[in-house]
Amino acid sequence: MLAHVLSSVINGPVARGDFRGVLLGAGGFAALAAFTQITFGFRVVYALDIGELVVRDMRNAIFVHLQGQTAAFFNKMKVGRIISRLSSDLEAIRFGVQDVVFITIVGGGQALFAAILMFRADAVLFCILILWAPSCGPSTATSAAINFPRSARRRKVSPASPPRWRSPSLDPRHPGLRPGANELLAVSRAR
Repeated sequence: MLAHVLSSVINGPVARGDFRGVLLGAGGFAALAAFTQITFGFRVVYALDIGELVVRDMRNAIFVHLQGQTAAFFNKMKVGRIISRLSSDLEAIRFGVQDVVFITIVGGGQALFAAILMFRADAVLFCILILWAPSCGPSTATSAAINFPRSARRRKVSPASPPRWRSPSLDPRHPGLRPGANELLAVSRAR
């Protein structure tokens, strides 16, 4: 929207040499930019609030569900897996709610506004692009699948992520390089 206002000021008052129109256009652009920033600030605050509310509700639901489980469940289920559900999985949901949803809404709004402007400028070109766009999707998905190895997809990590143990000094199986690691490993094996 800001780009459209800027191009309108350049094509209108600036092209005509209208000094008063340039000042009014610059003032309108500044007012729209300020409104956009204020709106963005509220969007960030509300996104954070909604994300925290969702995570709180999900933690409560998980806790209530865990309270109803039998002792056999806790013997069978590893504690780390339960902790993972309460930490990393909920952080992924928080990220999805706080960032992905709102970025998708903003991107969709921008695409809709661009489509309206394109239709107004050249309806035939707009129709050609609308018909051509679905053919771009499968090729992009196919190339992403080819560039993303199957082993990385199974592990749910990116191919560029570092290995689990970066050096022998961080590997708890490596003797004597990290104090306490061998003792922790022996205790975990004894269980």
